[in-house]
Amino acid sequence: MSGVEPDGRNKDKATPFSAAAMLNHLEVMQLLLSTEKVDIEALDYNRRTPLSLAAGNGHSDAVSFLLGTGAVDPDSKDKDGQTPLSWAAESGHVDVVKLLLATGQVAPDTPADNGKTALSHAAYRLPYISSTNGYEETRAKERLALEEIRRLLKGQAPLVPSIAASTRKEAPKSLPKSDPLGVMEELLKRNDVNPNSQDEAGETPLMFAVQRKHVDAVRILMETGKMKLNLRDEDGWTVFSYAQGAPKPIKLTKAQLDEAAWDTWEATL
Repeated sequence: MSGVEPDGRNKDKATPFSAAAMLNHLEVMQLLLSTEKVDIEALDYNRRTPLSLAAGNGHSDAVSFLLGTGAVDPDSKDKDGQTPLSWAAESGHVDVVKLLLATGQVAPDTPADNGKTALSHAAYRLPYISSTNGYEETRAKERLALEEIRRLLKGQAPLVPSIAASTRKEAPKSLPKSDPLGVMEELLKRNDVNPNSQDEAGETPLMFAVQRKHVDAVRILMETGKMKLNLRDEDGWTVFSYAQGAPKPIKLTKAQLDEAAWDTWEATL
């Protein structure tokens, strides 16, 4: 690599090694490291390390390689306080979550700056109900899901073992599989994960699951026997509020209310 800067940076302060990790190019990573001129912990513009980028993109091979060097911090935080684990959880990458937890060097309940833990990130990324047969079928599935969720919140067995809309969605074969429910299952096996953690808006993993009408996620959370159902978010809503299926009222600022009043007055002229 004579005349080539192996640790140069682009406009986003990313290095060639960071790019290789993000794209899962192991041979390139090994080649760059062999120069002994690259920073394996180089921070990009968002203060993300190569490990963070590999983890967030679900590249278990790159993550395993980086962890195997013994030269990376598996629990580093970026500019928003997110760790490689929280990125992997948010993206639904179960294999990467397992690799990071297996190091014994990550704190799985560390919140990001927005207050979300790895479990919260995974719950936030649960898929919403959808249907290929149009709006009416989607609404029917939502009503059925909410009925099941209300039963689960009351400690009753669901009428239907699994809602079709709640099943895992397959990613394209060219991409790592995204499985936020699987991540939640993995995290909930641990004693050092708080299933009732609240983010900066006061929302919990269970609230996210109920909002998305995700029966399976609600079920696995309730099965922990640890859920605090009367926790309230910043608007005073509990999981029971969300389980009614009604949208939250829109909060307007005084300036927005004044503008609306002015527009209404003008319309009368």
